[in-house]
Amino acid sequence: MDLIQASGTRFSSTSGEAAGGSATITRAGVNGRTFYITDVSASAAEATANLRIFSATTFFWQDRVNGSATAAYVKEFIQPLAIPTGSGFTVRVLTGSTGSAYVNVSGYFIN
Repeated sequence: MDLIQASGTRFSSTSGEAAGGSATITRAGVNGRTFYITDVSASAAEATANLRIFSATTFFWQDRVNGSATAAYVKEFIQPLAIPTGSGFTVRVLTGSTGSAYVNVSGYFIN
């Protein structure tokens, strides 16, 4: 992450669910703050889970997690994913079952 972080304050959040079928991270918006997501990782007990980054009004990014609870999916954004100033975001891995799920998001913010 250090190679693509120009400035700002780093953040990292993790969420795991042993048997709920989803894992969710929510960061609230702060007036004047811009979040930049540099990478996400996820794993799920189901072979085809969805990983999404969105806000209350905007869909930012989605991919499919093809793996298992023991193999992590990792996405590093070459250009950080910029969340509009003042907006928060949610990162969610969602399965179609009640198996385990895990998600991590890292990046930085400037305010």
